[in-house]
Amino acid sequence: MKRLIFFIVWSLLCGATLFGQAGLGFRHQGVLRDNGNLVVSQNVGVQYMIRQGTPAGTMLYSETVNTTTDAYGLFSATVGAGNPAQFLGIDWSNGPFFLEVVVNGTNMGTTEITKAPLAYNADQTTSLDNHDLDALGNVTGTPSNGEVLKYNGTNWAPATEAGSKWEENGATEIYYDAGNVGVGTDNPATNFEVRSDFESSRLMRVRLDSARVAGQADMLEMYGPPTSMTDEFQFIEFQRGTIPVARVNGDGSAEFKSIEFEDGTVQTTAAPTTVAFGTISSGGTIYNSNSGNFTVTWNSGSSRYEITITGENYFFQNYTAMVTPVSSSIRSHYSSSVSGKLLVYLRDSSGSLSQGIFQFSVIKP
Repeated sequence: MKRLIFFIVWSLLCGATLFGQAGLGFRHQGVLRDNGNLVVSQNVGVQYMIRQGTPAGTMLYSETVNTTTDAYGLFSATVGAGNPAQFLGIDWSNGPFFLEVVVNGTNMGTTEITKAPLAYNADQTTSLDNHDLDALGNVTGTPSNGEVLKYNGTNWAPATEAGSKWEENGATEIYYDAGNVGVGTDNPATNFEVRSDFESSRLMRVRLDSARVAGQADMLEMYGPPTSMTDEFQFIEFQRGTIPVARVNGDGSAEFKSIEFEDGTVQTTAAPTTVAFGTISSGGTIYNSNSGNFTVTWNSGSSRYEITITGENYFFQNYTAMVTPVSSSIRSHYSSSVSGKLLVYLRDSSGSLSQGIFQFSVIKP
């Protein structure tokens, strides 16, 4: 004896016009077994009957579908597609309704249809495009352009779509002018603020692309990662098309294609020359990375470093010296000159002259 195990899948298959459309009806699937064994790859005739009121009530719809079970004994059909005119004539508001299934002449039982597969009013299913608000029956007010309908517990009422503070200006522009915008922060202090904690695996990256606006000044403030990560990023880069023309690197260096001065002259090469540079230990030893053309001595009596540059008669008014303390104990510094030598003085937190590691470079205009 054959036994049918089945389940029903409902879906509203309504289009602009439901008559004659292949998507009309609802899906029904079943698994066919014979004494517990799946009936696979077999032709079956399935009769569907929709009854009203009780499992044995008035039959409102009937059709027979010829189909084939698959490798798992499964078959499927669309109830309503075989006789669309009769199916559309059902008043689904006047239930309950029951689906009776007969397979190859064997009645497999009747199951209640707990949800109507189509709109209650069959007249309204002929064309969804022709509906207006009056057809819904419980709408209060008249919505304006861009509004949506929201249910307030009793009626549907016009409302503004929530969830976005951005507004539209025409078809292609959006804007927000009610406050500040933050990325990586929920409390932006400026018009547009981007923050990052500079984790080693996730560096902050900001890119601004805009056309030049005459008469306006651009202001940009940027924070870099720790010193150990300065080689991994650039503060800012300017491009003409795809060609970089200027950049400020994470290590503090800057590159420019050309520089135009106030008098209109343009400089495309660096005129000043670095005549000496290096890193000096607290005892006056020169570290390996240096220009190789100078000597250093620590003058303990004067508490200063004295640097002699080969071939240069150093005088502070004719050169530019830059000194960068490296030791954390050094809080300030200054430089001077005597007898053609560069003098470097370092002070600790108490203001006393002290020894420490420092870097220097000397530029000759």
